[in-house]
Amino acid sequence: MTRGTNRRAVLGAVLAVGAIGVAPIAAGAATAAEPVSGLAGLDAELFALIDEASQAGARLEAAIVALEAAQERTEEVPWPQALIVTKDDTRIWKFKAGDRFDVAHLIRMGERQAHRRNLKHREPWAVLAADASWLARWDDEERATIKILAAQEVREDQLIAALDHRDEARRVARDRSGETAANDRYKSLFDEKYDAYERVANTRARTLNGVLAKLALIASDFDDESASELPAEMGASEPILFSVAVDFKALKAGEACS
Repeated sequence: MTRGTNRRAVLGAVLAVGAIGVAPIAAGAATAAEPVSGLAGLDAELFALIDEASQAGARLEAAIVALEAAQERTEEVPWPQALIVTKDDTRIWKFKAGDRFDVAHLIRMGERQAHRRNLKHREPWAVLAADASWLARWDDEERATIKILAAQEVREDQLIAALDHRDEARRVARDRSGETAANDRYKSLFDEKYDAYERVANTRARTLNGVLAKLALIASDFDDESASELPAEMGASEPILFSVAVDFKALKAGEACS
């Protein structure tokens, strides 16, 4: 589940119980830890889930900070000379000598290499190009094409090997700095947080305090530009869902300052 999808799911569940209207945001109504007496017991399960989600969110935020610190410590692996376009390369591809090979282009090379290695009954172009007697039946243009394909295949293998070597060096650098472990923890806590948020979204609030507690959980994720995250094909109501969270955050900030 993406962040945008999750936000829409949570807000949808929040407002599905009915319009909030002009009810005041009473002290304690916006947190699971401070439910008011009376009907609050109806939302006891929801408040517990919101507490769990809030704690999961705090753990994820801490993991993000730790990951960013580890990324700062990770030693930069320089771009190898083997992945710089040579003059000979310009005869194969329309690149400029001295430039770096584009990463996306290198990835496509790797895909072609994997495809070639899965073919059981094809001789490498280099083998065909070396068979002068076989090529003698071809015209000059066709032989030139075969030789270019042969050179391309050989060069692609060299480039992919160089890229693999750099990727391994980067992996070692990430392991050494702690970035790999920090990233694994981030991904685990990311899933934990959004599973917790989904449980909140799937639990109906039975009181206004429950509705407000849901809004309090997510309001910090929204600002005046949140509506721009909505795809154009959605209806006219969704921007209002986003604006409710923004309004709630502003009202709570006003209470805190008063």
